[in-house]
Amino acid sequence: MDQLPPLTLFPTHESATSDIRQVPDNQEVFIDDASDASLILELLDLERDKEGLEAATYFFNDLAEHNDAQNATIQYKEDLSGTSLVPNLAAYPTYALIGTQNVTKFHAADAALLPVRIYLVNVRLQQTGTDVLLTLNLPALAQAPAAASFNAAMFVKGNVCPDSGMAALQEALASLTIRNWGLFG
Repeated sequence: MDQLPPLTLFPTHESATSDIRQVPDNQEVFIDDASDASLILELLDLERDKEGLEAATYFFNDLAEHNDAQNATIQYKEDLSGTSLVPNLAAYPTYALIGTQNVTKFHAADAALLPVRIYLVNVRLQQTGTDVLLTLNLPALAQAPAAASFNAAMFVKGNVCPDSGMAALQEALASLTIRNWGLFG
């Protein structure tokens, strides 16, 4: 089987990102300087009143609201619980979606709206009261193939992905591990 392409996105770590925008303590942010693509890992309070894909949809819509997005649409969503998407957290419910949000850079009123493809993965750690979000934001320069061409197999590590953004997301999800569960106590 062909191997995923090497991770080339996101050479800039969160410390440089904090020069651009404030990074809260519950986030790690990586930005690709060449394309403005970003990968964000967030630990959030569990949305207890949301079930399954409803939680992932809630987080997508919440992001759209914070981004002052226009025309936020979801093209793909699926329950990927029990797959090898996040192998170190495979026992936890996992949901994924792909959507598009039209946003202005830095919320600038005079800037043009730009389409940003959003890949969002939500791992629900109910026993700790935590929703883990990994969000890949791909602006026009780093756009991937149309979301309609994706299926569940594209998300699961081990399947060849023609999209370097999706490959970067797969690599991040494959390495996602919680080493100290005491942090949630």
